Amino acid sequence: CCTVAAEPTTTPETAAQPEATAAPKPENPYTILANKRVQGLVWEDATLDQAAAYIRTVSGMNVSISPKVREEKLDQIRLNAQLDDVSLRDVLRVVMTEPWDLTFEVRQGNVIWIMTQDEVDQTMRLRYYDVKDLVATNLPAGSTGKPRPGIDEIKLAELEVSIRKSVTPNAWDRDDVTMEAHKGILVVRAPRKTLHDLDAFLTQVRRTRR
Repeated sequence: CCTVAAEPTTTPETAAQPEATAAPKPENPYTILANKRVQGLVWEDATLDQAAAYIRTVSGMNVSISPKVREEKLDQIRLNAQLDDVSLRDVLRVVMTEPWDLTFEVRQGNVIWIMTQDEVDQTMRLRYYDVKDLVATNLPAGSTGKPRPGIDEIKLAELEVSIRKSVTPNAWDRDDVTMEAHKGILVVRAPRKTLHDLDAFLTQVRRTRR
C-alpha cells in the first residue's frame, strides 16, 4: 500500500571524514615554571633532594641533580624558606640554586637539571653564525654586466683565524670543538662559555667596522 524510502547508508568511502587538526605546540618549559605559582611554601632545613621532589610533584616535570653537585654540594645544602605566591622558577633560582653557586637548565623538553655553573659552561652546543656581512665582496660581473655579491674566502679564513686566537684559545685544541664555514655561515660546536665569548667577539668586530 505504501513505499518506504530506504535510509541512506554510509560506507568508509562515503562517510564524512573529520578535519585533521594540528597538534598543539608544546608550551615552553621555562614559561611553565614562570607561570606556575605556589602558595604557603615553608621549608626548614630541607635537603636538595626533598626540594627536587617538591618541584617534581608541583610541576609535573622530571628533576635531576648532577653527580658533581651530589659529590661537592649535597651535604652542605639546607634550604630554609617561607614564601607565598611565588613562581616555581623563582623557587628554583632564588632558593635552590643561586645561593649555592648552582644553576638549572631544562633539557629534553621536561627534565630540570640542577648543576654547577662550570658544568653548564662546559656543555657542548651547536650554533650557526651568519657572518656574510663581515666577509662580503663583489664578484666579477656576470652576464648582466653588474657586480655580483659574494663571499670573500680570504676574509672568511682570516676571520676564522682571528676567532681561534681571540676567543678562549685553548678551547679549539679539543677534538670535540669544531668550526666550519659554508657560504658565509660559521657552524660552531663548542662549550656554552666559548659560544658566549664568540657572540661578544663578533659584536665587537661589527662595531669597529661601522
